[in-house]
Amino acid sequence: MNNHQPARGKPRVALITCGELADLDPDDRLVLAPLAARGVDAEPVVWDDPAADWAAYDLAVLRSPWDYMPRRDEFVAWAQRVPRLANPADVVRWNTDKRYLDELSAA
Repeated sequence: MNNHQPARGKPRVALITCGELADLDPDDRLVLAPLAARGVDAEPVVWDDPAADWAAYDLAVLRSPWDYMPRRDEFVAWAQRVPRLANPADVVRWNTDKRYLDELSAA
């Protein structure tokens, strides 16, 4: 894993998406201007892009990675490798297994 720490200055946030929505869903794009107004550099990043440098971000936030479903194991493994992912990998694992809806219903 790359030990590179994010550059200090303007915080960088990766808004995690999929290749089909590489520029984000229109609703997700609405967050870009308010974050920029607060000095946060947020940008869409496709979760399975091999060129993505996850260590360069201060925070990674799941937004629209909708193509994970047929590749769930790969997606969960990816989540375990991403530093500063807002959602812990164990939560990603639980949430991507839709049987959790049964657990919620029973509760």
